[in-house]
Amino acid sequence: MAEAFDDLYYLERACQTLVLAYSTGQRLNVMPPELAERTARSWDDYKEAAFSHFAEMKRLLDAKDPSYAD
Repeated sequence: MAEAFDDLYYLERACQTLVLAYSTGQRLNVMPPELAERTARSWDDYKEAAFSHFAEMKRLLDAKDPSYAD
């Protein structure tokens, strides 16, 4: 669950960023494929962060409205 939440959270953020970039009407400066691949591989070092991120989001929700857990 934590990994799925994290993946969807960052996918949504990436989509927001892309829509914002496209809305400028300017040509986008896209990174070279090898840099994109290296960047993607570097995220493997942070896989456990999904669990911390999910736990923190649950803590925030618990503080705001714990009724979701019923």
